Amino acid sequence: MDARHLLYYLCSVRPMRLVYIQEYMAENGYNINHSSIHHGISQIKEKLEGDKDYIETISNILNEV
Repeated sequence: MDARHLLYYLCSVRPMRLVYIQEYMAENGYNINHSSIHHGISQIKEKLEGDKDYIETISNILNEV
């Protein structure tokens, strides 16, 4: 799992708009475009469809926030 993809996904379900995710990343020294953020979110959604470990991990993270 790419940690950045997970971060993008978690931000999106909070819900944060892509532009805010992009600004946050830029503030922390990582310039990224919207399509890359969208791609990362899509990658996590695909993994959630069939991987119980991803589902459990993300559920645990969301429950702690």
